[in-house]
Amino acid sequence: MPRISASSYIFTLAILLVTMLFVRPAQSQLLDYGVKGGVNFSSITETDNSDMLTGFHFGGFVNIRPPLSPISIQPEVLYTRLGTNFEIIPSPGVNDLEPDVIEETLTIDYLQIPVLLNYYLPLPGPLGPKLFAGPYVGFKMDSEYDSEINDIDLTDQLNDLDFGLVFGAGTDISLLLATVHVEARFMLGLESVYTEDFDNDERNRAIMLSAGIAF
Repeated sequence: MPRISASSYIFTLAILLVTMLFVRPAQSQLLDYGVKGGVNFSSITETDNSDMLTGFHFGGFVNIRPPLSPISIQPEVLYTRLGTNFEIIPSPGVNDLEPDVIEETLTIDYLQIPVLLNYYLPLPGPLGPKLFAGPYVGFKMDSEYDSEINDIDLTDQLNDLDFGLVFGAGTDISLLLATVHVEARFMLGLESVYTEDFDNDERNRAIMLSAGIAF
């Protein structure tokens, strides 16, 4: 059975508690509900001969901002695809039918829940540039391991839970009836992708570019 560590439970609980502390009655907040999507460029640390995997993310968010405050909190729910491309060089003479280099791809789909703290830079006009950071927790939804030799199901060797930190910058563009969000973020995984039985300590990394709209 895949491992879910005690630290993962604690991290998830901490995210929920932080969200509850910041969410107050609606009348004292400026609430924006929106959808977003974009592209991921991900990798897994400690993976030899690896290249970034191009993936995607999409989902929804709520931006909670007290009146006249430069700070807001933004919980999100995203479906995101992470992973890596890598090469395996077979040992000489193992199998003459094998290619000189075996191309491999590992993809992992997560339901990811970041909770971001936004800081808006003071700037007149419709643009609202911001810096943000916060934790995330991810629940594994699916995984696939593609190889030129064979396909392997890694479900039993991958952790069900991932968690880490997010850092980034972006801007909100205020329009007449909506607000457009454009941002870039770096995702830093703190939990091993694999279970202890797999004897690896490899973590997710990703650059995520996204755009969204809020009402």
